Amino acid sequence: MLQPQNVMDQQNQLYQSQRPLPETSSTSTDSTAQTGHATGGDWQEEVFQKIKFMKEMYLPELSEMYQKIATKLQQLDSLPQQPKSEQLEKLKMFRTILERLISVLQISKSSISPGLKDKLLLYEKQMVSVINTNRPRKPVSSLHQRTAPTAAPPT
Repeated sequence: MLQPQNVMDQQNQLYQSQRPLPETSSTSTDSTAQTGHATGGDWQEEVFQKIKFMKEMYLPELSEMYQKIATKLQQLDSLPQQPKSEQLEKLKMFRTILERLISVLQISKSSISPGLKDKLLLYEKQMVSVINTNRPRKPVSSLHQRTAPTAAPPT
């Protein structure tokens, strides 16, 4: 379950981008300026529908990965001899990333902020990357390994 460095870099980049945005004064901007839309709830509904779609697409696999990681961590914790701390830390970091991604998919409509709207594409890219990177490789079936039958020589 170790991840290639580029996935770790993406996850760290996304983690850095999740820092809270500086608060703006309500007297300096109105809701139209903050959201870019004249009607405040439209963007929120649009983002909610996108999250709903992403939830259907990605939550089952992310949840399964999370369960596997959590089980693996429980097993490692119960061992009398602790495994390499680097491997343990990577598993814990991966579990935290999965928790964060799953929490994005379970957010309520009223909790969707403009900041989440801006980061949704990054979250989706990370979900796809995590799923593709950690999806079990399907073994090549024996059908693909066979050569095409040769034609019988004419008689």
